[in-house]
Amino acid sequence: MNSAANLITTLSARIDEVLGTRIPPGMPCALVDFPSYTNAGDSAIWMGEWVWLQRNGNPVPYVCDIESYDRNALAERLGAGIILLSGGGNFGDLWVKHQRFREQVVLDFPNHKIIQLPQSIHFDQEMQLQRSRSILRGHPDFTLLCRDQASFGLARQELQVNAALCPDMAFALGNQQHPVQPAYEIMWLARADKESRNQALPHNLPGVWCTDWLEEEPTDIYARHQQLQREAKGFADSGHPIYESLIRTYNLLAVQRLRRGCRILNQGRIVITDRLHGHIVCLLLGIPHVLLDNSYGKVRGFYDAWTAGNPLTVWAKTPEEAVTLALDAQKLRSVLPPENQAALERVITALKASLGSNTDWETPQERDRKRWQERVEQMGRELAGLSAPGEKIILVDEDQLRYAMNSKQEVLPFPENRQLYGGPPADDQAAIMELKKLSSLGANLVAIAWPAFWWLDHYKEWAAYLQAEGRVVLKNERLVVFKLNEREQKKEDLKQREHAKSM
Repeated sequence: MNSAANLITTLSARIDEVLGTRIPPGMPCALVDFPSYTNAGDSAIWMGEWVWLQRNGNPVPYVCDIESYDRNALAERLGAGIILLSGGGNFGDLWVKHQRFREQVVLDFPNHKIIQLPQSIHFDQEMQLQRSRSILRGHPDFTLLCRDQASFGLARQELQVNAALCPDMAFALGNQQHPVQPAYEIMWLARADKESRNQALPHNLPGVWCTDWLEEEPTDIYARHQQLQREAKGFADSGHPIYESLIRTYNLLAVQRLRRGCRILNQGRIVITDRLHGHIVCLLLGIPHVLLDNSYGKVRGFYDAWTAGNPLTVWAKTPEEAVTLALDAQKLRSVLPPENQAALERVITALKASLGSNTDWETPQERDRKRWQERVEQMGRELAGLSAPGEKIILVDEDQLRYAMNSKQEVLPFPENRQLYGGPPADDQAAIMELKKLSSLGANLVAIAWPAFWWLDHYKEWAAYLQAEGRVVLKNERLVVFKLNEREQKKEDLKQREHAKSM
C-alpha cells in the first residue's frame, strides 16, 4: 500500500473516530440537504455520508433536499433520532439558500441532536454571521464539524458553537477503482461558478483539456428525477407517493454524478484543478495532480489540514505555474506508470513551445460563453439544414437562444405575443391552441431546444399532440424537431412498412 492509499485509510479512520463518539451504532438518523444539483463533488460527499451510516448500522428513515423538506414528516419518521445536515462547502453567506435551510432545520427541532457534517465556513457579511450565530448557539445540542482550521476557529470563536475538526466525508468511500484510458496528457478541471478566482486558463494547448464537471448527463435517472421534482411542487405533504418516488432517485443520481466526475478526471494522465473534490477524488482514484486555490482559500485550508505532503499532489499559486509543474515536477512523474511517462514526454516539447508563444488564455466564464455560443451556432446550422431561407420555424427555448441565433429563417417565439416571448403556457390546452395559431401562419417546424426539454414532460397533452400531428425529423442533445401536418405522410410510411413486412 502506497502512502496516498495510507492517507485515505487514515482520514477514513479519523472520520470514524469523530462521528463514532457522536452517533451511536443503530441510532436512526435523518440525512437532509441532498445536493439536487450537478456538482459531482457534492455527490461524492453524499455517498460518503450514506456509506458511513450503512457501515455504522444507522437506519436512515428520512432524507430530503431543500425543496422536499417537510418538518412534520421528518419528526414523525425520525422519532428521537439524530438529524444530520449534509456536509460540503456551502456554510456561510456565499450559498445563502443552503444556509437558510439548515438554520430553519435548527429552529424547527430545538429538542433533537443536530450534527452539521464536515463543512468549510465562509462569511463576507458580519450581519449574516450574527444571524447564524444567534440561531445556532441557541440550540442546546448542535455540533458543527469543520474541514479546516480556519473554519474550526470561526465556529468556536465567532459562531460560538460546539465544533470539531473532521475530514471531508468523501474519504469514507475509500480507495476507488474506475479504470479509463486517458485521452489527454493534462485534464484541467476548472471552477466555472462564484468560487472561481477567474484566472485565465490555457486555450487550445495541445494535450490539455479544460472543463468543469457541472454539466448533467441526459440519462433516464436524471429525467425521472427532474420530472418528479416538478410534480412534487404541487403537493404540500411530503408523505405523498410522489415524494417517495423522488427520494428513491437520490442515491442513483448521486452515484451517476460521482461516476461522471471520475470519468472526467481519468481522462488525464495528470490533473490540474481548483476544485476541492477534484483533489479529493484524484486521491481516491490515485491520479497525480496539481492543486490551485478557490476564491476564498477553502482548498488551501483543507490541503494544509489533511493532505499536504502526499505524493500525488503538488501545490501551485497560478495557472501558469500549474502547467509548468504538471510538465516538470519530478514528484508527479515518479508516480506515473512507465507506459504513461513515455506518453507524457512526447507532448512536453509541444506544450512548452505553446507556453512560450502567443498562447490564448481565457477565464472559465469566457470559456463557458464560447461553448454556449458554439452550441447555439450548431443548433442554427441544424435548423438551416431542415428548412429553406425565409421559412417560419417555431422555437421553444424559453426565450434563451433566439436572439443569439444567426438564422436566415423566420424564428417565431413560443408562445408568441406581438412577436415577443409570451411566457410558459398556462396549461396543455393553451399550448395546443398556440401551436395551432402559429401553424396557421405557415410554420410547420417546431424546434424544442435544450432549455425547454422539460416541457415535453410537463405539457404531456401538448407533447402527445406534437406526436400525433407531426413526426420527429431531428433529435439530439440540443434539439427535438417536429415537422407538423404529417398525418398523411405517416400513414404512407406505415403502409410502406406493412407492405415490406408482407413481402
